[in-house]
Amino acid sequence: MPNWTEAQRQAIDARNSETLVSAAAGSGKTAVLVEHVLQMLRDGGSISRLLIITFTRAAAAELRERLINAISNEITDNKHMRAQLREARHAQICTLHVFCHHIIREYFQSADVDPMAKIADETTLHPLFTRAVDDAMEALCASEDEDAKALVSQYGDEQIVDIAKQLYYFLQAQADPKGFLNKTMEDPLGEGLKPYLMILKREALMRVEGAMQLNQQCKVLLERPNAPKYLQSTVENDEIVLKVLQTNIRSPELGREELHFVQKTRAPKGAEYDAYLAERFGKLRDRMKSLAGEAAAM
Repeated sequence: MPNWTEAQRQAIDARNSETLVSAAAGSGKTAVLVEHVLQMLRDGGSISRLLIITFTRAAAAELRERLINAISNEITDNKHMRAQLREARHAQICTLHVFCHHIIREYFQSADVDPMAKIADETTLHPLFTRAVDDAMEALCASEDEDAKALVSQYGDEQIVDIAKQLYYFLQAQADPKGFLNKTMEDPLGEGLKPYLMILKREALMRVEGAMQLNQQCKVLLERPNAPKYLQSTVENDEIVLKVLQTNIRSPELGREELHFVQKTRAPKGAEYDAYLAERFGKLRDRMKSLAGEAAAM
């Protein structure tokens, strides 16, 4: 049985109508959710009465598989858990879009939509989105508008496209995207964008937190017997960089942060250490740097 932290145990045991769990990438949210569901089933609950929403179909498939495996380990002679295993294969574990599509298809007359309507997948949407962005960039570069000229002169094409994509996804998360955008554009002080900027900062800080956790794992790894101790200075320098990044992101100023991680220290000639631990350190550090890079780019 996993050694749950106090915070994870609270999330697993929570039975409130509203419980918010906020955690960094790689912190075990899926494992906690699986255990949370298992606890409910052990208490006599039915998975057929649960709605479990994920962001992607891949995540939904992984979660379903992990739940099925976890329930399988609980069966023995338990008839209730055996029934839950059968129901788990058809349980409502899906993306929000798939669930909404299911509701619309079931009540298409009330929704006044075609019951044969389908959800466009990424292979359909991506080319359309890319074409729309390309057309918009061509129009922007050809525009004689002073604001358009200032934008093009200030940022490169890739930066403009990146900004546009982030704004697009942010707007799509609003209840009324066009209404929100129109209200924001009418605001001379630009106050309407503050929620967007706050979301960016929060997302960036969560990535930094995840990077710090990985840095801490590197520290713990170096405490093992026969660990590559020569990497101690590297992990300490990384920690300083992450703390500076965290402080800068929390500041009122907005802007992309510059990251300057030191080159990983090389092993001294003739040094004896566990090669596996050195390799593990490198992989953890690469993930740490990747998360930090994402945070800095926001």
